[in-house]
Amino acid sequence: NKLKAEADSLITQAQEQFAKAVALKDDYTPAHFNQVLAFELQGNIDAAIDKLLRIREFNPQDIDVLYELGTLYAGKNENDKAIAAFSTIAELVPNHANAHYSLGVLYERIGDTAKALQEFNKVLETNTNNQQVLDKINALNNPKPSENTEPAG
Repeated sequence: NKLKAEADSLITQAQEQFAKAVALKDDYTPAHFNQVLAFELQGNIDAAIDKLLRIREFNPQDIDVLYELGTLYAGKNENDKAIAAFSTIAELVPNHANAHYSLGVLYERIGDTAKALQEFNKVLETNTNNQQVLDKINALNNPKPSENTEPAG
């Protein structure tokens, strides 16, 4: 508990410093982004998302902001918003393996196996021996029967 209280105090102090930096230069993305990370550490995901959306207003193509936004949306199971964020990254940087991997995971989550496979295969274009991706593709191509499924007959 003592360590958590100390960490919370340090995060609050950091937030104050980031706020001062933003007050001096409103479009200073690193200060805004660090505020997002502090909100995330505090468990205030909605504030982090709101802040990321405001950052995008003055830098709509910032890949790091989009990636963090997509990650936070995915964590909240706001799959459509997460897919939109990662898709924007993939449009801006077609070989962004992490964006394609995240899209694959999201499509797998919503049950769109064809799109998931398409995204995982895009990852393999630049990471040919990525065992994690190869395992994902294998699992999607060879699904295990559900334990709850009754045998036919």
